[in-house]
Amino acid sequence: MKQRSRACELCQKLKAKCEASSTGKCDRCKRAGVECVPAAPRFQRDRIAELEAQVEELTSRRLRDTPTDESLIPFIDARIHHDEQRRVLTAYTAHNAVVWPFLSVADTDLDHLRETSSLLLLALLAFPGDTLLPAHVQEELVLKAMSIFGEEIIAKGNRSLEMVKALLTAAFWFRQARQVPHGHCYQLTQLAVDMAIDIGIAGPQLVRTPPAYFSETENPTSLDARKTWIACFLAAASNSLCIRRPTIVTWTPYLEECIQCLDKTDDCLAHMARIMKICNQIAGKLGLCDLTVYNSVEDARDQMATLRGLVLAWHAQLPAALASRPVFSFWREIAGLLIHEVVLHTQTNKALFAGPYVPGKIGVKDFAAPAKLSTEVVFTLQSLLKACHGLHNSLGQISTTDQVALSANMQKLEDVALVLDTIDPFLASYTTTVLQSSRWLRTWLNDYDAITRRIQNINSLNINSLNINSLNTSRSLHETPIQQPNLTIFKMHLSTLLPISLLSGLALAQGDLAGLLQSQDDLSTLLELVGLVDGLAETLASSSNITIFAPTNTAFDNVPIEIPEGEAIAYKNDTIAIGALLANHVFKGLYPAEVVTDLPTFAQTLLDSSYVNYQQPFSNFTGGQYNGLVKNGADVCVLSGEETISTVTEADIKLGDGIIIHKIDTVLSFGAPFQLFTARAKLLAMNAAVEAAQLGLAFGETEADSPAVNISDFTIFVPNDAAFEAIGSVLQDADQETLQAVLSHHMIENNVIFSTALGNVTVPSAQGIDLTFTVLPDGTAWVNGAKILLPNVILFNGVAHIIDSVLNLEVFDRNTLTPSAPAADRVAFPNASPVSKLPFSSVSFGNDLATYTTPALLSTMAAVATPTPEGEATSGAPETVPTAGAAGRGAVGALAVGAVAGVFAVML
Repeated sequence: MKQRSRACELCQKLKAKCEASSTGKCDRCKRAGVECVPAAPRFQRDRIAELEAQVEELTSRRLRDTPTDESLIPFIDARIHHDEQRRVLTAYTAHNAVVWPFLSVADTDLDHLRETSSLLLLALLAFPGDTLLPAHVQEELVLKAMSIFGEEIIAKGNRSLEMVKALLTAAFWFRQARQVPHGHCYQLTQLAVDMAIDIGIAGPQLVRTPPAYFSETENPTSLDARKTWIACFLAAASNSLCIRRPTIVTWTPYLEECIQCLDKTDDCLAHMARIMKICNQIAGKLGLCDLTVYNSVEDARDQMATLRGLVLAWHAQLPAALASRPVFSFWREIAGLLIHEVVLHTQTNKALFAGPYVPGKIGVKDFAAPAKLSTEVVFTLQSLLKACHGLHNSLGQISTTDQVALSANMQKLEDVALVLDTIDPFLASYTTTVLQSSRWLRTWLNDYDAITRRIQNINSLNINSLNINSLNTSRSLHETPIQQPNLTIFKMHLSTLLPISLLSGLALAQGDLAGLLQSQDDLSTLLELVGLVDGLAETLASSSNITIFAPTNTAFDNVPIEIPEGEAIAYKNDTIAIGALLANHVFKGLYPAEVVTDLPTFAQTLLDSSYVNYQQPFSNFTGGQYNGLVKNGADVCVLSGEETISTVTEADIKLGDGIIIHKIDTVLSFGAPFQLFTARAKLLAMNAAVEAAQLGLAFGETEADSPAVNISDFTIFVPNDAAFEAIGSVLQDADQETLQAVLSHHMIENNVIFSTALGNVTVPSAQGIDLTFTVLPDGTAWVNGAKILLPNVILFNGVAHIIDSVLNLEVFDRNTLTPSAPAADRVAFPNASPVSKLPFSSVSFGNDLATYTTPALLSTMAAVATPTPEGEATSGAPETVPTAGAAGRGAVGALAVGAVAGVFAVML
């Protein structure tokens, strides 16, 4: 037997060796009893064509994961006319896409959807189309969409980017059919997230499931895919906060990468993702989704302060075009609500904060009733209330009248109330009791509708065409245009009945900053100074999301002419100084008087390092100089450099929607460089120690050519002279390296920490050793074993807190704190003894005022913050140096000493 040159067809199919027998047939065909026919020759090109056909079939099978256009488009067209479909999509783009802008322009184009994405078209027509389609039609579309989801995803296991978008659309604007039960938005979100991971758009940190390993979508890192994955994160995070479960999508480096890509093309969605990330952090830090954890307001105070700072920082970083949008105000209030929700928590009621939100879930014992209404509890409750009001105001700005449909929904509420009256005549259910309010709510709604219609009628008039101011009331009767008697009479009534505030608002809405200042007689000096800086008025008027604290003429007059600020104001001879001074009065963000509380808020201004004089910047904070806002009794106060206190005399003058102006009685002061501050404040030991240590850091020396490394954004704890004298024996024996280590331990680099952020936490110092902060129930604040005597001294590049002890380099145990002991008994260095003279001397700055800085702290402030025992004389009182804010420091100035005490009592 010999081997054939070409196998027979049977052997070729079996891929076996074909050996011919003596009869001419191969043994295999002979045994099988079949004809042995040599196989036809096969060429490589035929094999390639066969493989290409198989690939094409597999590709079409993978892409054929949604119903064909032939099955869905006729279904849609039979129920909704083509023009009506276009109208629904236009309404979606105008209203719905503003809230969740995750779809591209092509995804809302009707022709594109009908050709390539019929399922997404169905979802857009079925779910978000409020008030545009008949209810029965929309319900039929909803049931069809849910049926397709079940069949295509569960039954067939299909996956695609289009289907993820359709699921998200249904989840974001979920609509429950009235009679037929079906899946809910939480399930749709879970399906969308799982499918997004399976088709590979979730990034490398999330691995696809084994069955989906070969189902990666085409171009998974495209901009469209990235936007869809961010939308999955938003939907999952929203669901997590609603049902109070841990989110199914955690923050990953790929999410951060996606947001950075969107910053260049769609910053709206990117900033939404950032605030949602903060909301997730709020839930994590405060344990909102962990029902086993309970935090009281006192326990969560520090976390709440930190989280408030994150929200403020997010909002401050919004571009002006986005900051004015109601949707971002809505998210800011959502974050504020979550932060302050803790005040309503008890040991047992946290589960009630998950939906559904029905009165029957809440028992009498589930209402929070703190035994003691501390200042922190009151502040948190007030902040929660403001967030709720702001939330509804923002929602009202986002929604249209038709979407809210107050009258239609009120009628539904009344119908339900009537049914409950029959079912529950004795009001046994709390729900029945609550819905009884629908009767007086109807009265309120009727009055509200009448008022809004009246306002709309007034706003629809062209005020300019009415020409109220030029109306000639001296015309004789026969000259009156009797052809339009009603309009003439309306003009006369309008000129007397329109509120003055409405007319002023109409003028300001079309005016500019210069026009507003010109209308205020007591701001003429400010108007003149603004005019000296080229383009400043136009820049401010075109800005948004800023608050201007406007010194009155009297405030400017009280600035001593002996100092550079006073000279620049009086002689108008230094536009750099004037520009820096005015920039320090413009705060980033909107701060109406009502948001200022007893707890100080520190905000940044437009004064940054670009304002330079003699090679020294007026301020060297990243992002702008810090100033503080605090409520002192009924007064709103502004805290600026070296504890200058200015009082708001007239609040909330608005210029459009993006600018708020407050008049103040004292010009805000610049912060001093650290060495100059310690010299003026008579903190001479710290002054001398820093000079002797030669740290190699420029805290802001007046010498512009200082070789030291310039620093900014630092926090420093400054022991008073008595603290250094108490450890004099240690200092006498210390070398320069030890002194450098000790002083570095009093600094925190790249972190500006105000008193509002201090709490029972630890923060590493510049030496790398943790500083332990403690806030006691009596309000006193401590760092390690040292008491903070005076907080929040705003420097030109950092913040200083004065303490009563020098800190040593050992880690401090909070349990060893002895707050009742005097400072002399709390010395942190064992075996230390006082000396009369320290081994270093302070640096004298003489009468150098070229840095445009402000003077020393008032001795009265230090006395208020740390009362001196009766009979004990105070020493080292700070010298009085004239400054821009000098008028705000005297007993007869903006605040008396008692008022100063009130402000700093809150800050401590």
